[in-house]
Amino acid sequence: MDLPDPDMTDGQSASQAAPVGSTIPVVGSDTLSQFATLVAQMMSETQSRASTVRSEDIDKHLQLFLRLKPPRFEGTVEPRAAEEWLRRLEKTFDGMQCPPDRKVPLAVFLLDGEAKRWWIGQQKAKFQGKLNSLITWEEFSEEFRSWFVPPSARQQMQETFLRLVQGSRTVMQYEVEFTALARYAPQLVSTSAEKCYRFLR
Repeated sequence: MDLPDPDMTDGQSASQAAPVGSTIPVVGSDTLSQFATLVAQMMSETQSRASTVRSEDIDKHLQLFLRLKPPRFEGTVEPRAAEEWLRRLEKTFDGMQCPPDRKVPLAVFLLDGEAKRWWIGQQKAKFQGKLNSLITWEEFSEEFRSWFVPPSARQQMQETFLRLVQGSRTVMQYEVEFTALARYAPQLVSTSAEKCYRFLR
């Protein structure tokens, strides 16, 4: 006479019995809710930590940038002054090894007056309100030059460069003027030999 399996309930056949050693977990709705809440909290904390690190990183770059004393820019009718401002910023960025996504925000931080109003308009019209950190330095420089150093001004600088002679200037004064104007005619001084020829003529 076969004895009944003690692990089987009344009315349960051997084929219906749970395998030996297996368990069937029972998860209530409260447990699922608690788990979902825990996951949400963990994600929130992770995002908060990432935001804090990012904020500290931004502050670090701003502090270093300001320690280098970059010049502010209020807008000017003198194209060479605008070009010089860009050149000094690029030199500052190189010196501090500035990340690409911080260049435009830091440059915009230095804009005042007319220049600040110009950029607010450009950011809305040209870049459809895109964040400064998403605008490349090349894009910013191109828009800056087209407004503050227009083609007519660049053409005038090229003509001045072509007519430039040392005259009564000292060699140092002449070199400063030559270097400043040569930026507007790079095709004429693309090699050392051409640059030397233009300088000595």
